[in-house]
Order: sequence, then structure tokens, then C-alpha cells
Amino acid sequence: MNSEKFLSQAIESVREQKVDAEVEYIIVDGGSTDGTLSLIKKNLSVISNYVSEKDAGLYSALNKGIKMSTGDIIGFIHSDDKLAHPSVLQHYQDAFLEHGCDAAYADLVIKTRESEGREVRYWKSKPYAKGDFLQGWMPPHPTFYVKKSVYEKLGVFRTDMSHAADYELMLRFMHLHEISTHYLDKTMVNMREGGLSSRSLLGRLRATQQDRYAWKVNCLKAPILLNAKKTLSKIHQFKFFKA
Repeated sequence: MNSEKFLSQAIESVREQKVDAEVEYIIVDGGSTDGTLSLIKKNLSVISNYVSEKDAGLYSALNKGIKMSTGDIIGFIHSDDKLAHPSVLQHYQDAFLEHGCDAAYADLVIKTRESEGREVRYWKSKPYAKGDFLQGWMPPHPTFYVKKSVYEKLGVFRTDMSHAADYELMLRFMHLHEISTHYLDKTMVNMREGGLSSRSLLGRLRATQQDRYAWKVNCLKAPILLNAKKTLSKIHQFKFFKA
């Protein structure tokens, strides 16, 4: 909502994609009052469908997008972020075709919130191994592309999870139901700082509580020292750039 500042970059990163498949680009806006809607209307040549109306928050909007989509594979790009290069969607398509996986994910660069954005962290992921979630690991959700049939079978985002709905969904899909995944050893998304769980200490504490709740709602026993393990896991997942 009210994402005019960076939305044009997100749209351009989709427009630049070179992929031998039809791309359905859907924008779900929460009823913005800035220039977001005008910007959307100026780019209908690349935007397949859009809706602008009040919703119940980020994950409610993502669920709405899943329902609106007609494609086989679903990925998300938030208004503050952008696809890293013109070959992103082609790499994902190749991964699904070649490996027959249910989901694919990749690496992520995190940038500051200036217009151009300075690279501050590099989230290096890895191929998934059973039990990784017990060690605090998770893939970067903005790079997580999933077959629509998986959402239809296993469900969408829980809107009662607040800051940890993406974590709960990946825990449910990968750890509990053991969907097949493929890791793309490439940077696919440039993400800006300031996610829901990192905006404040209070936000981080709430996310910590929700992480444990994610295990509980799936009738799973959360590992001992889960939060400490997640923190340690991030030390290895994130590479800091030189200033």
C-alpha cells in the first residue's frame, strides 16, 4: 500500500524479463492513496491484472494474488523489491522443467532504502536437506517459487501468523509435507531493508514468538533453542559487503 516510491523499479524488472513462457503479472494493492494506482494504470502493457482495495494485511494480499493467478508457478515480488536480472524467470522455468520440483528458491541481495540502494547483505542459501528447519534454517521467501497445485493441496498463508506467515508456510511445505525443492545457486531478488520482522525490536520479539507458534499449529515440536539456532543460521546465510 502506498508504494509509489519503488514500485516502478519492481514493474520494470518484470518488463525486462526474457523468458520463453507467458508471464502473468498480478498486482494486489491495499487501496493506496498516493500515486500507486496511477502508476499501475500506466503500465497495463506488462500488468496482467490488478486489484486495489482494503485488505487485512500483507499475507491476506498474497493469498488474494494466489487465488487470482491462473498460471502453474507462483512467485512474489514485493513493491519495494525487484528481480535481480532479466533471466530470473527463465532460470526458474528451467528448474521446474528440468528437475520436476514442487518449489524452487535462490539467493537474495538486501539493499538499503535509498533510490538506488546500497548492497549491505547477501543471503546465501543452499540445497535443502531434511532436518534443516530443526537447525534454524529457512530459504529466503522472496525467492521461493511454488507450483499453484501445492497451494491448492497444502493451503496458503495463515493470516493469523502476523510476522511469521512466510516461515510457517515454508515449514509446512518443506519440513512437514516434504515437497520436492531445487536450489538455484544464483541471486534472483534484490530486496530492500525493512521487512515486517526487522523494523523494530518489538517486531523481532513478536516474530520470535510467532516462529515457535508456527511449529505448534502444525503439531510439531519446536527444537530446543530455536531462536538461537535461527540467529546462528543467519550468520552463515548472510555475507556482509564491504562499505
